[in-house]
Amino acid sequence: MSICEDWGIDPNRRFACEKCGKEWGPIGPGCPFCAAADMTRFVAPSTLQKRIGEWQTRTFGDAQTVQGIDCHLIRELQELLDAEHGEAEQEECADVLILLMGRAHLMGFNLLEAAEKKLAINQTRTWGKPDAQGVIEHSR
Repeated sequence: MSICEDWGIDPNRRFACEKCGKEWGPIGPGCPFCAAADMTRFVAPSTLQKRIGEWQTRTFGDAQTVQGIDCHLIRELQELLDAEHGEAEQEECADVLILLMGRAHLMGFNLLEAAEKKLAINQTRTWGKPDAQGVIEHSR
């Protein structure tokens, strides 16, 4: 796996520094011109799922089940719906992602690889118009 693939970065992508405005690419993050970003805070997605799974196992052991994660996800999604825009919303999104990655780890698959496959399927589908709740589903 290449560095770009491991980070989920399009090899043709360009980055622009918010601090100095210069562009570079395709490898990031962190501005090579002004070192604006702290490189220690970024982690490859595949590494993140592994770290979440290992933490989950250490912290919860055999008590962690797929059913338990699913129920927790429902609670976190409700908290996300109730969250104010901003930091609270970001934290709730992160909680959902952590639970999804932990679930995938428990089930033995890479969540981002599964998302890539599903995105490819979704890109070939025809999509309808939003319903009364604003939900847009693919035509069946």
